[in-house]
Amino acid sequence: MLHTHPHLVDMAQARANVHPPDPKFTPHHSPLDPYQDQDMVGLKSTVEEYGARMRPLGTGGDPTLASAEKERLIFEAIVANTIEVVERAKRAQVSLKPFDPPV
Repeated sequence: MLHTHPHLVDMAQARANVHPPDPKFTPHHSPLDPYQDQDMVGLKSTVEEYGARMRPLGTGGDPTLASAEKERLIFEAIVANTIEVVERAKRAQVSLKPFDPPV
């Protein structure tokens, strides 16, 4: 928002709400094919657990560290990565496996 719609952001209201690490809630980044060569088990929190974790501000992290320049870099990276995903998908060889639907 700081990059694309800065007029909608009031940084004077930003408050840090940093939580201690908790593996159940810790986000992580995955490659384009997150299951390739990885053994993964995912565990999602319930809405209630997530809400309790984000109180009292309703979010987590430290928005006071945000800047329009950081947001621009993130925005450009997201656009570049999205373009790469689309380009890879356009070049992908797709083959259909035989499928016998249950009767």
